This record gives sequence, C-alpha cells and structure tokens, in this order.
Amino acid sequence: PEKPVLYVYGAKKNFGAQKTYLMLDSWGLQKNNFGPEKIAAMEHIDGIFCNDAFAASIVHIALPEYPEDRIHAFVMPGIDQLEVERADVYREETRNKLGIPQDAFAVLYLGDVSSDYLDMGIENANVKTFEKTRVVLEQLAQSHPERNITLIVRPHPRARGTIDAEILLHGTQVEESGTSLKYKNGSSPLSINEVSYASDVIVSIFSTENLVAPVRGRRSIYLAYDGLGEVVLKQVYGEGPSAEIEHVNGVSKISSEQDLHVTLERISEEPPLQPRDAQDATKKIIDTILAG
Repeated sequence: PEKPVLYVYGAKKNFGAQKTYLMLDSWGLQKNNFGPEKIAAMEHIDGIFCNDAFAASIVHIALPEYPEDRIHAFVMPGIDQLEVERADVYREETRNKLGIPQDAFAVLYLGDVSSDYLDMGIENANVKTFEKTRVVLEQLAQSHPERNITLIVRPHPRARGTIDAEILLHGTQVEESGTSLKYKNGSSPLSINEVSYASDVIVSIFSTENLVAPVRGRRSIYLAYDGLGEVVLKQVYGEGPSAEIEHVNGVSKISSEQDLHVTLERISEEPPLQPRDAQDATKKIIDTILAG
C-alpha cells in the first residue's frame, strides 16, 4: 500500500524479503513517498507499479537515477470500481434520469472547495473558475443553436452550504435567460460513475477524475486558468510533471477561456474514446514480479 511505504523501504532488512515492489495507485504528491529523507533510507526496490505514463513521469522526476525500465505503467487492479463494463448502461440511464438527449454534448463540471487553495494565495478559486467555464459553455451553445449542449454540475461534497456549491447549482434552479445552454444537477444521490458516464468530457481544477476519465472512455480538461488552476497544478505537481499532463491521451489542459472554447469545439467533433479493459492488470503485475 502507498501509505505505509516505509515497510517497503525496509522490507528486505526487516522481514527478509527477497524482492520488494512499490505500488502507487494514485497521482498524488510524490514528496510523501520520495522526500529526500526517505530516499536516503530506501532499500533497493525491484520495481515500481503505477497507473499510466503520467504517473511514471512523476516517479522518474522524483527518482531520476532509478531505472526507467523498472517503472511499470499499468492500469491498477482497483479500476474495477469504475464499472467500465456498465459505461453504456449508465450513459443511457443517467441521461434519461436527467432529461439529457442521448445525442447531446454534455460537460461534467466537478466542483471544488475554494478554501483548500487559500494557502496557495488563491481566493475563490472554484467560484472564479466556474464562472469563466460557464461563460465559455454559454458562448459555445449560442454558436451552435442546432445542438443540445448540457452542463452537468456536481459540487464537491465538502462544499455543501457554501458559495462553492450555490454558484454551481444556480443555473439548475432558475431559468437562465438568453442562452440555450441546459443545466443539470449531477449531485448525490447520483453516483460519480453515473454522472461521469453520462458526460462526454469531464472538467475540473484538480480532480483524480481528470486522469481516470480516459479509462472510463471519456475525455477530460484541467481548468488551469492563469492565476487559478495553473497555480494549483504547479504547486501540487511542480513545473515538470504539470507540463507532462498534456501528453496524457484523452486529457487536455487549458490556460484561458479562448483555449477552453477551442478545446471543447475540437472534442465535440472527435469520436468518443473506448473504455479500457483493465481485467489483466493483476496478471501483468504478477508476471512482471515473477520474471524479475
């Protein structure tokens, strides 16, 4: 497991292990695993398993001297929680529940908690980011009156009762004049799987769903507006890894409203991604260990 990682660092010395492997099942802060004091105490690790090429790049930046051929980018076994086998069923059923036509272009906005970013010097991060995004989607809807364009909003569970949630839900509660953009409330009791599969693209400041989306068969966009999400990504990942995000297949990173408009136009015309079959992830890991 990722949390008690010190067991891995001392497994050979403390437990007589013949081989040790580290499994990183997230794209989290690698300083928690690879801080200088931990690297200094680290035993030889025979291999590191992680989710994808982006996660592998984060590990390589944290451990530049570690052999890249021992960093294995596999979709992790926990992927079964995404229920990718039910993608089509969830899409149809959830769109019916929300009154979204099956041929509509739907964008899922995953809300955030602005106070989480105050120590980064950013005020009202979620409020400002959502307002910029909402305006772009309204412009997109106005430029394509022949299409049904829908914005599904899902406030963060911790934002309940705050302006962060209220601003997302406002459009679902009142008739917005002068726009053909449709607003839908994707909050609980709908699950994250239901609303993710109901959408065509998932957008947020900083959510794991941005990186999980391609596994689901959905595209995603990091809302890295200047002075907002851009600051978050650089502070969380650092300059190098945050730049690598744009190399992840199915994932985009935008820096301005114009950039978002162009990206959504492109995505809306592209064929959908196919959900990934990750059933052989465990087999790949076992085969790699036994062959090592």
